[in-house]
Order: sequence, then C-alpha cells, then structure tokens
Amino acid sequence: MKAILIGSGWRSNFYHRVAKELPNLLKISAVVTHTKERASDLKAHGLNAYSSLADALKEEHDYVIIATRSTFYSDMIESYEKGEKIIAETAFLPLNQYEREALRKIEGFTAEQYPYTPTYASLITASKQIGEIDQVMLSGLHNHHAISILRELITLDDIKAEEIEFLNFKSKVVKTGSRSGIELNNDEEEYERKIRLLRFNRALYIHDFSSNNYHNALLERKAEIRGSKGTLNMDYLLTTDEDGYVVKLPFTRHYDSLNKTSGSPVLSHISLGKDTIYKNPFYPALLNEDEIAIATIIRKIEKRNRVKTISEGIDDTILGEML
Repeated sequence: MKAILIGSGWRSNFYHRVAKELPNLLKISAVVTHTKERASDLKAHGLNAYSSLADALKEEHDYVIIATRSTFYSDMIESYEKGEKIIAETAFLPLNQYEREALRKIEGFTAEQYPYTPTYASLITASKQIGEIDQVMLSGLHNHHAISILRELITLDDIKAEEIEFLNFKSKVVKTGSRSGIELNNDEEEYERKIRLLRFNRALYIHDFSSNNYHNALLERKAEIRGSKGTLNMDYLLTTDEDGYVVKLPFTRHYDSLNKTSGSPVLSHISLGKDTIYKNPFYPALLNEDEIAIATIIRKIEKRNRVKTISEGIDDTILGEML
C-alpha cells in the first residue's frame, strides 16, 4: 500500500515504523502537516513533507491515512471531497453530533488497533473456549478502545446500555512514565479512576479506567471474561476437562532475538497451555504491539478482508462516551 499520511504527531509514528520495518506492506509517499515550518522540519529529517494536501496528493498513493486530532474533521472532509480512499485514526471523540453524522457517509476504514494487538487478539481467540459469554471486565482501555474489545466478545443488540452505574474516585500515585518515556523522580501524580457498570440485554460490562492508565506502570491493564464453560484473564484460562476436573491453562509469550540490527527480543507467538493461540504475522520485524496491530489492519485492507468501517468507529465512540 502507498499512502499519504496526514499528521506528524505521536500516532503517526506507528505508521512510520511499520513502513520502515515492512516496506513491502506500506510506503508513505508523503506526509502532510499544517504549517510550513513543521513541513520544513520534517524534510530536514528525510521525510517527503508538505503543508498542503493538494500538493501531497500529486504523489503516487492508494490511500490517505488521517492521523490528526485538532484538524481531524476538516482533514476527513477535505480528503473525502477530493475523492480519496480513507483510513482514519480513532479521533471521533471530540466531534459533535453533526460532525459525526457528516462523516458516516464516508466509505473508509477506522484504524482501531486494539483487537489486533497480540494481547487482545489472544484473549479474543481464547474466549471461544469458555462458552457463552455474559460478563466482561476490562481495566486499562478508555472509551472506544474498550468498546472495540467488548464488541468482539459479546453481541451488543443496541449501542445503548439498559442500565448504567457510575463511580469516580481521585487519588495519587508515583509517576512512572509519559509519552516521552520513563520517569525516575518518584514524584507523585494525581489521577482519576472511573468505574462504570453497564447492563445490556444479555450481558454485564464492568469498565475500570484511570486517567493515567496508559503511561503508569503501577496500574496494569486487566481483563476478566466469564462464560458458561470457564473464566479467562490476561494470564490464564480456567475451565474443566472432559472428566469434569478444573484445569488452568496459562498464556505464555514466546520471544526470539532474531532481529540482527538491534538484538532486541521479538515476539514470535503466544501459547495457551500446549496450543499456539497467536502467531505474529510479521515476525521477525521489530514492531511493538500497536505497530503489529496497525500492520495487521493495513494487510487486511490490502487483502480486502473485513475491517471496521468509519461508521462503526463512530458507533464505538458513541457507546464509549458512557464510560
């Protein structure tokens, strides 16, 4: 896939790393940023950068990837009006109802990566072994990201829950990191924990998210999925064997150091008990979980496999606002 990438912030870095590690999968023909100064800076770092989408579109491309936030809506509309095929990042949350409905008409894809990360892809696959699922608890994912996982586990008959309970709690904890990297000063940071109970027609969802969940290593992501034949979490599956005995099947992540450039360990596969439940399709490329997921989405689009649409991404955002 050849793509024009709109945006030069944190999210756009996923695509640059995928393009670097997997040049046969993704080539970024041009980067669009919204100031000439930023475009000049990106050019100095070797990127083919523009401050005008019209100019960037002269480069050979198949898709426009929109990875902006403050200009997301106008970038989407401009790309749509120019007849472009669009892959959109999940930036629907700040938009108002009118803007969201205007974007529904766009035929394109939402780059919702979490169902395709090795961790959550393994959970989703393993969930098929615990029968009919009627209870899900997720801790560590916010809004539409949490809903995207929930939709993979249970059938939501409507985008509205029948009953919701709310609890917010403010606290402090040692700050261990940010988007810039780890923090080693032992300074405390304030955060807010939000717990939501959502009852749907045939299922219960327990949502637990703290405002610093993504960057504080002291607050781990957790999951518990309950079905008629067992329980599943991020470490193991509990079920019974054919004789009725309870068995505990652990998840094991398998790494190798085949990347000759960095020597860094690379995830090859994940097993559940003695069975392999997830194979890294891009091994031995040096990609983190989010980048593996983004690469998976791009490959699915290239193969014309099922990928979340823009309209479905908006639905996840609407339901996620309840969280």
